[in-house]
Amino acid sequence: DFQRAIALLRNQIGLKTAAPFKQLIAQLLRTQVSVPSAFGIQPSRIRIATPDQLYSKFNPIQLKSGYEAILSLINKAKIKEALSECKDLMLSTLFCQVSSAAELNFVSSIQSKLLKIRIALDAKLRFDSESDPKRKVELALLMSHAQIEPQLRVLFLRVAIVELNKRENFLHVVYLIRRLLKSVEEGATLNEDSLTKMRTLLKTCEAKGSNKIEFDFKEKTLYESNDEERVDLADMRFFEAKEETVSCQFDGSYYKASMKGQLSSFCECCEIGFEGVGLKLLN
Repeated sequence: DFQRAIALLRNQIGLKTAAPFKQLIAQLLRTQVSVPSAFGIQPSRIRIATPDQLYSKFNPIQLKSGYEAILSLINKAKIKEALSECKDLMLSTLFCQVSSAAELNFVSSIQSKLLKIRIALDAKLRFDSESDPKRKVELALLMSHAQIEPQLRVLFLRVAIVELNKRENFLHVVYLIRRLLKSVEEGATLNEDSLTKMRTLLKTCEAKGSNKIEFDFKEKTLYESNDEERVDLADMRFFEAKEETVSCQFDGSYYKASMKGQLSSFCECCEIGFEGVGLKLLN
């Protein structure tokens, strides 16, 4: 039943509150319901959907459709809407029904992509409202840091390149333009005029070879593959070298050690630093 399912999620991934996915739970049920009062909402009668009804609402095909909708919102510069959809889609993976190892791997890949996109979106929103020059540079680096799809990556890289060039952080501009050009090699599209301007700017910044606003960032640190492990999702900053961190077992986000026991800033329902068996989706 529902309460046993909640208890199972508590043991698997450290679920602390079901409130954030109340609406998602309602989609699983044939009657309008509330989450049990243990999670801060008054209880009511529930009737669980049949397995077929469940699969029709939460399955790999629906996840793919939801993910593509997020990419579309980002391309339309609807960052806040995309951020909200990103969280909802991550929560929906809690209920996703899979029937094969291939489907399970697909769901896991979507979860990983959602975290990377979450980092870029959050950094972009903070970047837009930030006035401090040093913090703005850090946020520009953060939003261009996530290992996301090449075409999406280019959108964030171009914003970051303009900002860092304006701040005279020429070495960082070099790193970012090289990454942009690599993204084009990987399939991203950029018109020839923009490419020519980027290559010209690259040569100019290589010749200048300095950063006006200094950070202890190295190219390897910025662009290593496990990028989410380098970012504190709560404070939206790069971790210091050898800084102790904790993570959310469900959504994969990382935080400073003092955040252990608090709710994840991404899923907003699981305990940071909880160590369980992990989410089990395969039938």
